[in-house]
Amino acid sequence: MVLSTCYLVLRLMLKAYYFPSAGRIGYENPYSQHFKDALEGHYDVLYDRRRPTVLVTLSLLWYAFRADVFFLNWLENVGVMHVPHLQYILARVALAIIKIRGKRMVWILHNHMPHEGANWMTRSMRKTLIRVADVIVSHSQEAADVLRGEAGAKSVYLCHPVAPVSLTENATLDNVPAADIFIWGKILPYKGIAEFLSWKYVQDGDCTVQVLGQCPDAKLASMIGAIGSSQRICYENRKASFDEIAARCRSSRWVVFPYVGECVSSSGALIDTIVMGGNPVGPDRGAFRDLAALGLCRTYRNDEEFAEILSSDWRISDEKRVAFMRKNSWDAFLDQVTERLNTTV
Repeated sequence: MVLSTCYLVLRLMLKAYYFPSAGRIGYENPYSQHFKDALEGHYDVLYDRRRPTVLVTLSLLWYAFRADVFFLNWLENVGVMHVPHLQYILARVALAIIKIRGKRMVWILHNHMPHEGANWMTRSMRKTLIRVADVIVSHSQEAADVLRGEAGAKSVYLCHPVAPVSLTENATLDNVPAADIFIWGKILPYKGIAEFLSWKYVQDGDCTVQVLGQCPDAKLASMIGAIGSSQRICYENRKASFDEIAARCRSSRWVVFPYVGECVSSSGALIDTIVMGGNPVGPDRGAFRDLAALGLCRTYRNDEEFAEILSSDWRISDEKRVAFMRKNSWDAFLDQVTERLNTTV
């Protein structure tokens, strides 16, 4: 007991920096805020408040001289960021300083490649992170296996952590239209929603489909709106509250993630869907495959398999859902990351 207490005190003396910094408006993706909140119980977290940020890599360079442990997310996307060439140089200099100082780095790989596409800067940064990171965490076994060929034992798979979704008394099924298929979240090309709605099985079948999410691409929004304008298929171009999303997840037979392309490895929306009581369906790859092995998701490799899933009555059992949430908390995740860091000293 005394040793564990001393160990915790020593850890809390270490200064940690989480990349990217929050910036003035905070994080759009709740993953980062959950991560930083969890870090508070393990380290002295630098830059823990929202502040104006001109360039995110400039903040990384500033704290490269100050922190002891660095948690890097989406840094390989530097080649598709604002002012990419400058940010690439700043990031490379920051990583060199961290390495010269002998400090530790954890790189969390979220996607096989940026959703915006790869270029020489993203590829170069990926190779650099593989070389300098002490621990590389992927939220899918598939991604961890791919990286292990280049990074060896420091590439590990840890399931995407689960954060309890805070819902109000308004998160009920009252006045929420039931649907066979519900698709939610920010509408982006890699999510394959236009392709899915155009699929013959959806167009000619009798299943009801609800798509709810804001689309920043006017052309894509218009395309989805034109496809989803029937009595069976409905698209609402807006950002919804978690209360509404949770109610729609529970009132729908399936919550579908029709992702396309090769970039996707894990999905926070997939985890949230499980927590909110939905029954997810996604492509047979990445985290979808991992969770399917645990009985928490259904996956498909082709149209025929997808149609077969829709005709079944599979549901996640309450026992599996609760056990998954208990096992994969954010604190448990940080404990595992810290343990991995300690074994690489």
